[in-house]
Amino acid sequence: WFNRFNYTISFDFSNYNSTHYLIATTMLLSFGIWSSFFYLQNIKSKMKTLKPGFKIVLMAFLVAFIIVIISPYKEGNEFLFLFAPLAIIITNYLETIKEKWFKEVFLATFIVVPILLLVL
Repeated sequence: WFNRFNYTISFDFSNYNSTHYLIATTMLLSFGIWSSFFYLQNIKSKMKTLKPGFKIVLMAFLVAFIIVIISPYKEGNEFLFLFAPLAIIITNYLETIKEKWFKEVFLATFIVVPILLLVL
C-alpha cells in the first residue's frame, strides 16, 4: 500500500522570485529565527512542568519548516504550517522584550509591512 502514494519532493523555489513573496518570507523567517534564539534560551529558565510544551512548539516549528522546504508545489500556502508555531515563538519573545520602543517597532513592522504588500 505504500507504493500507491506518489511522494514528490521539489526544491524548485522559482515561484518565490516575486517581490511580495521575497519580502514576506524574509520578514517572517528572519523574525521567526531571531525569536527562536530567545525562545531556546527561555526554555532553560522555565519550570520543569512547562518544558515539554515549549519543546513541542519547537518540534512543530521544525516539522513545519521541513514541510515548507520539501513540499512539491510552492505556491505560498505551505507557509500556513509555520504560522501557529511562529505565532507562539514570536509572542513569547515579545513578552521578554524590556525596551518599549523596540517592542513597538517590532509590532508596527508586523502590521505595516503586510498592508504595504497588499497595497503595492
